[in-house]
Amino acid sequence: DPGMGVIRHVDAGYDRAIDVANERGVRIPMNEK
Repeated sequence: DPGMGVIRHVDAGYDRAIDVANERGVRIPMNEK
């Protein structure tokens, strides 16, 4: 599932993945402040 790939990359701290998640409105609980 591509969504899980994005979530895993955000969890790993990849800046580009974080940017893409934010641009696309992907809610990632462990990344919320």
